[in-house]
Amino acid sequence: MAAWALGNVGDATSAAALGSALREDKSAEVRATAVWALGQRRRADPSALAAALSDSAGNVREVAIWALGNQRVDKAPPALTAALRDGDRDIRLVTAWTLGQIHDAATVAVLREAFKSEKDEEVSRALFRALLLMDHSTELIEQALASKDVELRTRAVQMLAGHRGEAIIWPWPRPEPRPFP
Repeated sequence: MAAWALGNVGDATSAAALGSALREDKSAEVRATAVWALGQRRRADPSALAAALSDSAGNVREVAIWALGNQRVDKAPPALTAALRDGDRDIRLVTAWTLGQIHDAATVAVLREAFKSEKDEEVSRALFRALLLMDHSTELIEQALASKDVELRTRAVQMLAGHRGEAIIWPWPRPEPRPFP
């Protein structure tokens, strides 16, 4: 409850307390709430958020990934791209969304590889969207056209028809955990 309240304060002292809770609290719920609160800030410390990517609790990692996307950092931390290989589909889903938000051209190759091998349709859609924001290659469109997923094929056809905006802006996963006391 305290971490949630600190997230609504917005001053430097509360940011330090949230960072401390994120690093030191034994409760995964408190750590997840602390990272969520940091992610709500416009100028959170990206290194603190990136450090949470190695948390032992999946929910803390998932919220940290979302928080990085919400911050619009310039460069994706290596641990973020590694999360595309996580066994948890929710982690992969929010990672794809976040990488699309960051627009780091250095992640295109990793996103392409993940898109080629992803089995979950919703995660594939998020990967496709992330790639569309940075890569408009024919190969990407051809891969989407060959998909079994009707939604993905529809978006590929829209790209070919010159409707890039429609292809990118469709209901995509935008995780926004909202912990409440």
